[in-house]
Amino acid sequence: MGDELIEKAQELKTMIQNSAEYQKYDSCRHILKEDEELYRKVNEFRKKNFEFQTEGSAENGQADRLAEAYADVLGQKAVMEYMNAELILCRKLQEIYGLLVGDLEFDLDFLQ
Repeated sequence: MGDELIEKAQELKTMIQNSAEYQKYDSCRHILKEDEELYRKVNEFRKKNFEFQTEGSAENGQADRLAEAYADVLGQKAVMEYMNAELILCRKLQEIYGLLVGDLEFDLDFLQ
């Protein structure tokens, strides 16, 4: 059964790679990477934004200030399309993950 699960997971990976959501994301990423400096700035923004979200510091307005600081970058069409495609793909992956593990029972009481 273990091998069958791995095979199905590999099939799912291929299906995701062939999905419209992933294809759009990959296309936008390739277009953005053509401008190395812009790609670097976008990743700099993404890293800082991720840190704010995971540290909880977005609550005190830092995320808004970050978006303002990167407004010239975030306002570019290639960046907007990339970030939107990434968001759509991430939401699809979250939905898939929820379906995969949503009904599985894990004992997570130790986290409380």
